[in-house]
Amino acid sequence: FSIIGKIIQKNGWFLFTELRVPKIGRTGKHEIDALVVTPWWLWAFEIKNWGGHIDGLGDGRWVQTTSQGETRHHPDPVESVSEKLHAVQRYLSDHHFSVPEDAFRASVVLANPRLRIGVQVRADASIVPSLAELGPLLRHQGNPNRRGIWGWLLRVIAGRSGMPPRIPDLSTARHILDRLPTWDRVYLHGGRVLKGDILADEIPLGDSRRIVRREARSVRLRVPRSYVWGWFQTLRAGWSDWEGVRQNAEVRAGNQITMIPAGQGEKVAIPLEHI
Repeated sequence: FSIIGKIIQKNGWFLFTELRVPKIGRTGKHEIDALVVTPWWLWAFEIKNWGGHIDGLGDGRWVQTTSQGETRHHPDPVESVSEKLHAVQRYLSDHHFSVPEDAFRASVVLANPRLRIGVQVRADASIVPSLAELGPLLRHQGNPNRRGIWGWLLRVIAGRSGMPPRIPDLSTARHILDRLPTWDRVYLHGGRVLKGDILADEIPLGDSRRIVRREARSVRLRVPRSYVWGWFQTLRAGWSDWEGVRQNAEVRAGNQITMIPAGQGEKVAIPLEHI
């Protein structure tokens, strides 16, 4: 997502990654790889790293032939991401925020540069055939007002001096979407990364305070590991609250957090010293 990060920052848009949106009428959550929010669009992107050859069957399925000759069938990812966007619309509506139907856009990005794309898939306007085309797509279509002098003249002829934003309040939309859950990540000493849901919602500090999970986007632990200098240092935590204020405090050693890794049902206890 660093490919589009500068474009989003330059335009004052917002990017959400790995959003988990409640399904409509069912238990569980949809996962959206990326959701770009502009004054005109709520644009969802599904990222696929398929290899080999891919094409549509015309019946709501895609067929993939891997480089080893194996045939696999997939549900149409464009329909899948559209269903997820519908869940986003319901979520916003449940929070008393209305967005017009035509402000929602869905795209599927085929990220593997060696993937051979069939005619039917390539003809779909919702398909981004490579990561290299993702940036230009956002630059040219992310802002519908950027259509040069001819676009401006057409709007004047139509009786409009400009195209009004479709999303009524960008900051409110961001605030609501910011409360959707995402996958948690725990970076362990040695390089391993655990992805899942953290269950324990507090980290006890040395001064009787606690870091509450919803009060910080991320927490970085500084663990003394030197056999010599470690005797003169303490386990400390640094974090930023939702207002961006940085804080730092000593952490009680010997504590742990509990996590359910993605795709598993068993809880895992992680000592703070291992993070």
